[in-house]
Amino acid sequence: MTLLSSEDVQAATGGTSNKHWEASGVSIDSRTVQRGDIFIAIVGDNTDGHKYVKSAFENGAVAAIVNYVPDDVAKKDNVVVVNDTFEALWDLARFSRKRISGKVIMVTGSVGKTTTKEMLASALDHQGKVHATIGNLNNHYGLPLTMCRMPKDTDYAVLEVGMSSAGEISPLSVLAKPDSVIITNVEPVHLEFFDSVQGIADAKAEVFDGLKEGGVAVLNRDNEHYLYLKKIALDKGVKNIVSFGKGDGAEFNLKEYNETFENSSVSAVCNSNEIKYELGVFGIHNALNSISVLALVDSVGGCVSKAASSFSEFEPRAGRGKRICVEGDFGSVTIIDDTYNASPAAVRASLKVLGDIKCNYNNRIIAVLGDMFELGENAEQLHEGLADNIIDNNVDMVFTAGKLTQSLYNKLPENIKGANEATSSDIAQNVFESLQDGDVVLVKGSRGMKMENVVNHIVHQRGIKNAV
Repeated sequence: MTLLSSEDVQAATGGTSNKHWEASGVSIDSRTVQRGDIFIAIVGDNTDGHKYVKSAFENGAVAAIVNYVPDDVAKKDNVVVVNDTFEALWDLARFSRKRISGKVIMVTGSVGKTTTKEMLASALDHQGKVHATIGNLNNHYGLPLTMCRMPKDTDYAVLEVGMSSAGEISPLSVLAKPDSVIITNVEPVHLEFFDSVQGIADAKAEVFDGLKEGGVAVLNRDNEHYLYLKKIALDKGVKNIVSFGKGDGAEFNLKEYNETFENSSVSAVCNSNEIKYELGVFGIHNALNSISVLALVDSVGGCVSKAASSFSEFEPRAGRGKRICVEGDFGSVTIIDDTYNASPAAVRASLKVLGDIKCNYNNRIIAVLGDMFELGENAEQLHEGLADNIIDNNVDMVFTAGKLTQSLYNKLPENIKGANEATSSDIAQNVFESLQDGDVVLVKGSRGMKMENVVNHIVHQRGIKNAV
C-alpha cells in the first residue's frame, strides 16, 4: 500500500526529490526501518540522523529526507532535501492530518491514558479503520510520526499525548486538530518539573488548544480538578463538555462494578440510557476507563452499545495489568504484571485491585513495589503515603526495590515486611522464595526500575502455565 509518494513529500515539505517513488511507511530510527519506509534524518541533541542514512537504505528504506546528502549515500538513492528535517516531520504530519476525513481523538492525563487509548482503539476497530499511537510515541517526535503514518482512508485516529513540562501539549494539539479530547485525570506526577498539581492541570488543559470548533472535551467528574479544567475549557471557547465518573452528575456514569477472579462486569448510565457489559480487565479504575471510552465513542458519532460489547474481548498488554498464572513447586500463583510505569495514584488503584481480591477470595496478596520517579522534592513523603493504602487493603507481604521505597518499607508493620533491596533484580529471588500456593502478586514501579525483572524471574524459574 502506498502511504506517501515523492510528490506528496515535496508538496508537504517544500523539499526537492531526484525522482518518483512511493513509500509504505515512515521512520526516524534506522534500526527499525521497514522495507518501503521513508527515513527522516532527525538532528537531535545527542545524535545526527544523517550518520545513519546509508544504514537506513541498507535496511530497506525507499527514500530519505535530509538536510544535506551525506557523502556515503549513493547517487541512485532517493533523497528529499529540506531546510530542517524536524520541521519536515511536522510538515508531513500536517499533510496527513489535512487529507483524512475521519475523526481524530486525542488522549492525555496523568494516569490511565495508555490503557484508555488502547481500549478506545480496540472499541473503534469494530466500527471503522483505526490508526492509533503505538507504544509511547506520544511526544514531539512520536506524535507527528504517528500522524505521518496515518493512511488517508483512516476513519478514526486515536492519538496519545504525554508531557513532562508545561508548553509541550499545546503545539501537538494544534498539530493534530482533534475532534475530541480527553483528560483522564490530573494527579501528582512529574512534580519534579512543576511547582504544584494545579500546574499539571494547566499543562494537561493545553490539549484544548487545537480542539476543532464544535469539538468535544471529555473530563473526569470525580477528579478534584474537574471544575478547574472545565473553566479552562470554557475560557478557551470549548462549548461541548461531557463528563464521566461514578458520582452523580456525570453524563456517562458508572453505577455498579463487579468482578470475579475470571472476569468483571459494569453497569452504567450513558446519556440517560442504561447499559451493561463485560470487561476484559480488572479494577474499578479500568471500569472508569471504559466509561470514558464510551463517552469518546459517542463524541465522534460512534455506536456506544457496539463499543460496550467489544470490551469483553479487550486484554491488557504485558506491563499494563496483565494477569499471568504460574505453576511451580510452590503451587499456583497469579502475577499482576503492572510493571510499565507507576505514580502514587496508579499504585493506589493497583493496591485496591489486590485488596478486592483478598476481600472476595481470601487469597494471600503480595505487593512488590519499585521506586516512582519524577515526583520532585516530596518524593519520599509520596512514597511513605502509600503505607496507609497497603494497610487498608490488607496486603499480607510487601517487597520493595529502590532508595525511595526504602522510606515506604520503613513505615510498614513488621509482620508484613518481606525485604527491601536496591534493584528489581536484587529483590526478585526474595519474592520467589516467599511464594505459596494461591498467592496473588502485584509487581509495579516506574519504568526505570525495570520491575519486569521480578516477573521474568518467577516465570522463567517455573514457566507459564497459562495466562488470562
